[in-house]
Amino acid sequence: MLWWVLKRVSCGYGVNMKVFRKFSVTIALSISKHYENVF
Repeated sequence: MLWWVLKRVSCGYGVNMKVFRKFSVTIALSISKHYENVF
């Protein structure tokens, strides 16, 4: 039972990290585009 809960939590954490990485990449791209427009 405990192993199942741990597996679910680690799987959810991996999904959250994937979404967070995608989100941070999107933010970095938008920031770089913004700076390209400024300069």
